[in-house]
Amino acid sequence: IAPPLRLMSAAMWKVMLQRDAVHYGKLEETITSLCETVPGLLHYRHHARLTIGLRKALLNYLSLTGW
Repeated sequence: IAPPLRLMSAAMWKVMLQRDAVHYGKLEETITSLCETVPGLLHYRHHARLTIGLRKALLNYLSLTGW
């Protein structure tokens, strides 16, 4: 049986590979919680650019689909 962190990481990786914008919010939450749990995992600038990019992609998707 795989550890929960490995399963969650695999699921988030699948979201990224498939560019499944519906789940970008959950991906952002996961990255933020990992960075809070493991200080130094990402530089602050990288974390900020990644989360802002995910938010932008999610908002673009929502605006295109009419949400």
